[in-house]
Amino acid sequence: MSFQVGPIVSPLCYIEGRDIIPSFTGPFKSSREWFDALIQKEKSFFETHGVQNLNNEMNTILADAEERTEKLVKLLALLQSKLSENNPFESIDLLPFTLIHNDFDAQNILVERSSVDNDIKIIGIIDWEFSHTGTLWELCDYPIWIQEIEYEPFEFISDKELQRNKENQGLRVHFRNEVIKIFGEKGGQLLDMKENDRRIERLETMFLVVHKFSMLESFLKCFIDHY
Repeated sequence: MSFQVGPIVSPLCYIEGRDIIPSFTGPFKSSREWFDALIQKEKSFFETHGVQNLNNEMNTILADAEERTEKLVKLLALLQSKLSENNPFESIDLLPFTLIHNDFDAQNILVERSSVDNDIKIIGIIDWEFSHTGTLWELCDYPIWIQEIEYEPFEFISDKELQRNKENQGLRVHFRNEVIKIFGEKGGQLLDMKENDRRIERLETMFLVVHKFSMLESFLKCFIDHY
């Protein structure tokens, strides 16, 4: 018996509140198609409910709310246009489609220690409630507990934290090598791209928030200014 994973089904389409405007929710053939659907969904929502949404958030004057709503919808249209002209998804929509856990953190990994040689073995992965099918881009991601810790300028960093960062760097090298063993060089290339190009990550962050006018407005301006 065999089965096939894919194409893309995203939990972002099913976040509570996003179903106010009926629309296609997948499966999607590509990341570009998926993001285009998300952007279109937000456009449709704010075209219909934007003024009321902004008034609920900030109790603004009607004329101001209408003007800001019109600008927000134009920003969403501009985002669509920019992503169409400079497609960041072309290099990440690589097969095969995969099963994504989407909450792969240390607390969700069950282990046991051998009574014979004291070795630790993984015996299970729990909390699959956010799992979905996605691309190799989503799968090739450093686990949270070995990701590089980003510090603010002039922030004090203890010797313990420096040591932890050094150990994590070694673990990331090991993880990258293991990814390449399984998926070939494209797996390593995707990991490198994630560190050097944050556009996809910032797009995902933008749409984690559902119908929050001010936050979306801020995210859009920042993204468009940078890219």
